[in-house]
Amino acid sequence: MFVYLTFSMTLEEVIAGCEDAWEFFGGVFRVVVPDNMSPVVAKADAVNPRLTREWLEYAQARGFVTDPARVRHPRDKPRVEAGVKYVQGNFFAGETFLDLADARARMTVWLGTANARVHGSTGRCPRWCSPPRRRRACCRPRRSDTRCRTGRK
Repeated sequence: MFVYLTFSMTLEEVIAGCEDAWEFFGGVFRVVVPDNMSPVVAKADAVNPRLTREWLEYAQARGFVTDPARVRHPRDKPRVEAGVKYVQGNFFAGETFLDLADARARMTVWLGTANARVHGSTGRCPRWCSPPRRRRACCRPRRSDTRCRTGRK
């Protein structure tokens, strides 16, 4: 499980979250399925969604395809929705944080425990337990020499 905490949904924050995810998973996903958030999707459409120019530039620089989730279809992404509920009930429940940096630091520690747990339904450790397995599962190696518009590697 990977979680990126933020107070804003700007293009810069979405890209920062993606960059942290690429680092966590050890590579870049071949396909990204985002919600229809405005920094990514300029106009939602079931057949032909229009993506923002900035997001398309970032996706091209990183080498992945974007396939936005359908609007108002949470069942299209049940794994994500289940993960959100798990984080809400097991990380945020009853907690207070000093600031975003404190929440992010505590999330990093918590994820070490959450990702090492035995899953209640499957009885197995999540398959993302070790970086080599994460990398083989779904990612291409990062392009370390590529720079996107934000100046991030």
